[in-house]
Amino acid sequence: MVCSASNAFHDPENSTDGLHTYDRQYQLVTDFPVVEKLNTNPLVALPDGVCAVDLSVTVDTDEL
Repeated sequence: MVCSASNAFHDPENSTDGLHTYDRQYQLVTDFPVVEKLNTNPLVALPDGVCAVDLSVTVDTDEL
């Protein structure tokens, strides 16, 4: 597994990195209606952030 953990979601004093990531994913789907489905499974907590091991995005091709 190769992950690029983003420091944008990492706060060493806060254990809510995963929640922040899910909030960002929700915002992505909200901002771009063409995204019908965003599936992240699993989301792994690492010492320097979080990593989506498997991510899939379904888009509405009629909206492109």
